[in-house]
Amino acid sequence: MSLIEAKLGGLSDEQVVVLAKQLRRVIITVDNDFGEIYYRHERGNIGVILLRLEDESRGAVEQVLSRFFRGAAAEIDLEQSLVVLTESTMRIVRP
Repeated sequence: MSLIEAKLGGLSDEQVVVLAKQLRRVIITVDNDFGEIYYRHERGNIGVILLRLEDESRGAVEQVLSRFFRGAAAEIDLEQSLVVLTESTMRIVRP
């Protein structure tokens, strides 16, 4: 469920990080700020999947995530890593 669907769309980035830690959730986002937050402050404490897509439509996002979860995701500690996905590439920053 997305934060918007849960009526939590107004949370600050810091509040999202706190919530993700409390609920042991991975943040899936198109917001580059979460990559910076992970890299500079939360490395290894949260998991972030950052989508850097040309097409951010729901269908395009679902396609990229589906391919990722069917393939490489099983080999990555998602709760502690930053994964940057494009339409054709993947970069992983581990704790």
